[in-house]
Amino acid sequence: SEEAVRAAVKKAVDTFGGIDILINNASAISLTPTEGTDMKRYDLMHNINTRGTFLVSKECLPYLRKSRHAHILNLSPPLNMEPHLFSNHVAYTMAKYGMSMCVLGMAQEYESANISVNALWPRMIIFTAAVEMLRGKESYPYSRTPEIMADAAYAILCRPAGVSTGRSKECLPYLRKSRHAHILNISPPLNMEPHWFSNHVAYTMAKYGMSMCVLGMAREYESANISVNALWPRTMVFTAAVEMLQGKEGYLYSRKPEIMSDAAYAILCRPAGVSTGKFFIDDDVLAEEGVKDFTQYACVPENAHLLTPDVFVNDTKAKL
Repeated sequence: SEEAVRAAVKKAVDTFGGIDILINNASAISLTPTEGTDMKRYDLMHNINTRGTFLVSKECLPYLRKSRHAHILNLSPPLNMEPHLFSNHVAYTMAKYGMSMCVLGMAQEYESANISVNALWPRMIIFTAAVEMLRGKESYPYSRTPEIMADAAYAILCRPAGVSTGRSKECLPYLRKSRHAHILNISPPLNMEPHWFSNHVAYTMAKYGMSMCVLGMAREYESANISVNALWPRTMVFTAAVEMLQGKEGYLYSRKPEIMSDAAYAILCRPAGVSTGKFFIDDDVLAEEGVKDFTQYACVPENAHLLTPDVFVNDTKAKL
């Protein structure tokens, strides 16, 4: 619980006078395919891996700011977006990659505070209790000992601070029976540039979790002829959420929601299985369908060339 984490951090500070180093090593694992993943296991993995890393880091950061040797080290993997690393264990990969997303965002967010935030991951299997549980004792002759990770972590933490720094599961049984099966997530391309994480790590992790579902499920259900894709707007779309965040003035430089509905319709009209695992941008989809006049989608047609780019999209040149 949050209270237990705060109490543990306070006890460490009271005992040792501060915090210089945080290692996020707690983890839960279940290498199960999408339909075989009980939601209690999903929640456990995300609560421990992703939420736990975020919460403990958040509570330690005020004390790390005061340290002259501040390090956060997450035992989490490189953000490799190849689909086979998601397929058949989407939930676990999302949870571990959430820890790695914390690294990307927090490293940039706390760079000026001279807090190093990094990740460490083994190249080979390490023989731990978890590996023994998953693979049995026969994996021991072909594994490394945990000391290699301890030595690598020590080497990183000795460096000067700042130097290197869905409900789809429930629908799938029915989608399997369909001749035109599609899953479409309204989620962004997996752009790993740190500035898309900085200052809103939690939100980015949540949206990218949706996009990771696309990568993993697209590969996992390719043979079942189920298309799994993502769609994201190139420019701001004026919705209730945008109005809440930006006020009514956001209307002037946004597009109408119709551009997303038209793009979604175009994607969902395509034959199932023909295109899957794609991260579509709304005006790209419509341009492929032959749309040439995008002024019709601007809330204020006179501002069609002055639209506000949406987050997570680097290519801001809209089709106007």
